[in-house]
Amino acid sequence: MTRLVLPGVPLALGQMVVPTGPARHARVARVRVGEGIELLNLAGEVAIAVCRGCARGACVVEVGEVVRERG
Repeated sequence: MTRLVLPGVPLALGQMVVPTGPARHARVARVRVGEGIELLNLAGEVAIAVCRGCARGACVVEVGEVVRERG
């Protein structure tokens, strides 16, 4: 499972757009639509998400679970 670090970004259930830097990492890691992704915000939250689409400089994910006090 690919991990993306989103420093300071609040994680919540539902769809979200991944910021440009981490989205670029997802593209380089060849994350595909439907693949699981772990999002870490370095503030104690980790989200389990599924990639819904990646294009140049943007990535949309669907967050299904957020765990607090872990990442």
